[in-house]
Amino acid sequence: MNAQLIDGIARESVLAKMHALTLAARHAAPPPASGDFTFAQAMDDALRQVSAVQAQARALAEQFTAGQPEINVVDVAVAAQKARLSADFAVQVRNRLVTAYQEIMSMPV
Repeated sequence: MNAQLIDGIARESVLAKMHALTLAARHAAPPPASGDFTFAQAMDDALRQVSAVQAQARALAEQFTAGQPEINVVDVAVAAQKARLSADFAVQVRNRLVTAYQEIMSMPV
């Protein structure tokens, strides 16, 4: 049931709600100290890492198809698998966040 409910929610709607919550949290909480690491920063860094892994896999695949001899097919396959796993992990984290958001929003105040 939860998987169907999550799939039915528009991605933009979820992102807009998460963005609104992030903005509200930034205004409600005191600014972090210079050494502190916020949740928004952690999510941003994680998504950037996923993007970097996917870009690296894409670049290796393009170099391999271009016929560069130093690029091994095994390296391309490993990079593609890493990119797939990182994207799958990001989707699972998003699904957990959506579930947590829905549970919080359904709590009586």
